Amino acid sequence: MAKAMNVKQQMICVMIGDVSHDFSAELMKGYLDSANEEGVQLLLMMGMPRHAGHFELDRAQETNRYHYNSVYDFASLSGADAYVFSCGALSGFESENTYQEFLKRFEGSPYVILQENVDTPAKLTSCITVDNYSSFCQCIEHLITVHGYEKIGFVGGLKEHPDTKERLIAYKKTMGKHKLPVTDTMIVYGDYSEYSDGKVGWLIDNNPGLQAIACCNDEMAKGGYRECARRGLKVGEDIAITGFDNFSTGRFLMPPLTTISQNTYQMGEMAVQKVIALLNGEHVASSQLKTRFHIRRSCGCNPDTVRELFEACLKDESGDIEATVGHIARDLLKTFPHNGKKHTEALIKRLTDQLLEICIKDPEALYNRTAYADWLQAYCEGNKGEITILAKRISDYVLQMPYECLVHPRIRKVYDVLSFTQGYLYAFKSRISEQNLDEFRAQSWFIPELIRDLVGQDIEDEGVFQSVVERLQGIQLNSIYICLLPEPRRLHDTGDLDMPEILRLAAYCSGNRMQAYPLSQMPAINTEHTMRDLPGLDNSTHLMCFSIFSGDVQYGIFMCEVDVDKSSLMHIIGLQLGILINFLELKQKEKIVGNELENIRERNEILNFLSEYDSQCAILNRRGFIERAIRLNRENVGKHAICVFMDLDHLKEINDTFGHSQGDVALTGVSDVLKQTVRNNDLVARIGGDEFIGMFLIDTPEYDKIFRTRLKQALADYNDKSGLPYYVEASVGIAHFTCNQGLEISKIVSDADRYLYEEKKFKRKSVLKPASKA
Repeated sequence: MAKAMNVKQQMICVMIGDVSHDFSAELMKGYLDSANEEGVQLLLMMGMPRHAGHFELDRAQETNRYHYNSVYDFASLSGADAYVFSCGALSGFESENTYQEFLKRFEGSPYVILQENVDTPAKLTSCITVDNYSSFCQCIEHLITVHGYEKIGFVGGLKEHPDTKERLIAYKKTMGKHKLPVTDTMIVYGDYSEYSDGKVGWLIDNNPGLQAIACCNDEMAKGGYRECARRGLKVGEDIAITGFDNFSTGRFLMPPLTTISQNTYQMGEMAVQKVIALLNGEHVASSQLKTRFHIRRSCGCNPDTVRELFEACLKDESGDIEATVGHIARDLLKTFPHNGKKHTEALIKRLTDQLLEICIKDPEALYNRTAYADWLQAYCEGNKGEITILAKRISDYVLQMPYECLVHPRIRKVYDVLSFTQGYLYAFKSRISEQNLDEFRAQSWFIPELIRDLVGQDIEDEGVFQSVVERLQGIQLNSIYICLLPEPRRLHDTGDLDMPEILRLAAYCSGNRMQAYPLSQMPAINTEHTMRDLPGLDNSTHLMCFSIFSGDVQYGIFMCEVDVDKSSLMHIIGLQLGILINFLELKQKEKIVGNELENIRERNEILNFLSEYDSQCAILNRRGFIERAIRLNRENVGKHAICVFMDLDHLKEINDTFGHSQGDVALTGVSDVLKQTVRNNDLVARIGGDEFIGMFLIDTPEYDKIFRTRLKQALADYNDKSGLPYYVEASVGIAHFTCNQGLEISKIVSDADRYLYEEKKFKRKSVLKPASKA
């Protein structure tokens, strides 16, 4: 395939599925190595993990399914020249219709589809598929013909997923070929995650005498191992289990998993190369990658692969060390996954060359272990990711080397050096594990600390996101960009969401440049100013993109330079950012609601005042009096009190003679006198027209006389000083009572009113002062 010219500025947007699995990790290595070689920039849009623990499948799907592919909705704002879609088992697309609908969004753009052969316009697209059928048939055939198993169960992935369908067809056809029955109870469906324990348990419970279980991938086989262990079933002896993928899961399970390998690294490499060819206007045919069936101990076999390595030395009395080490080198190469083949060949050659040099220099002499340990230390430091695979396979050599080799002096030295190598590799791996554990602890503390003291800030303040960026920089993330939607969007499992038209850049850090923006001034990211135009972004920097979300609400995305080892952590950070933004928004809304409630409270106070107070006399009205009288009685049970009913004398005469304005003056005057006469806590009100009422707690039965005297004197003083041509006087009726729960306020008021009626008989005949009469 021809290499592109002048592609430095080109960007490929790659949409990846569940990044918590080896599949995506190997795929990303293929993408990245090829992109670096071809000189193109990658934007990796990272899909959501399907599972985070042992939850019921339906519940987990209900929680997470909205977010599986939601980050992909921002692809239209990437500014990418072309796209790659991973439509395989871990991508989050639950059926063929789902991802075909999704692909319609990118009509007119060059793209490559992985793992599914979708009917698309050939000029702009290409597909890379995997041969699911042949090797899966071979696996079932092996279980039947080699082991004689007749009752074989099937654990599929998502029921409508094409991978599941193709592998299920292979299972059914091979079973049918041998006239073996397949019932509905022999087939269960998981979701391609390792948390298949319950599904495998159901399969065993509903199929007595089940001999083997064929799983659609290694992750689900892992759950099968756990379930069998819980039931006391030994895999490879009591029941057989097979998988599909041949990632580290299958290689390190005990017993090792019989499985099918696919060259995922090559798929990632090829995808980038095909995209570049499409961008160059070339016609790019679709490809199908071969798979390979690997027989290990989980199916019941016990392949003696180690003995084969040492056959040469067993046939030759002199012990052909060079041939033996050559066999070891080739075997180690097969042990590794397909990613980075050149790198793998180089690291194996370095190790086996050193092994050969030690063993061949003086085959029967002791070697300098200290010098070799120093060499191994440097070797391990440069190849940390491969140490576990090397240690595991070398351990097989040490444990399974034929006895005949151990008594041969020359080959015995190979054994001794391999034993030392195995021990050193495991010791190094142990130290790395301790470091990883320390890093995990630090990350565990970092996650809550990321937002802990930011919840007290204001979302309008740019300092919030600047603090986030600074803290992310503290865990060695580079080229960090936080982009928010103008309005959060609630995700629904309908598949009909439109791609957002705009994002807002909240903050970024790239190299020595760091900037955060107030909410109202965040720069727009749209189809004109895309993600590839982000400030400070070097066009050679590969980015990972994650969703910022909380619950079923998405707030935006954040991006950083690719760091595959931190990809799972980035999803948690996306959730934490979502929680932070959600909290700050709620806090802002609470503040707005609080201000509004304060306004409402103030308005209610005004309304309450207007509804309970007499505006003319500035004392309580009938409603206000009744409410407070009931409260006074309830709160003072057993105490003595009086009810005063008072009537302004001759109000009609004042109105008729001097006008209603003077009547209002008289009402205000008698109200002022009444307020001056009573104590601060006494209850007084105007209950209508010329009627006033009061209710007072008393300390002495004589208080009614004291009140009458005080009121009479106050009215006399008022009349002397008022300068009015009429008297402002009042008649008073007073009723005594004791506060109690059964008290009827209306009855007490009626009693006071009755006493008032008697008092009115003694009021002045005319309200006019002598001068007015003249």
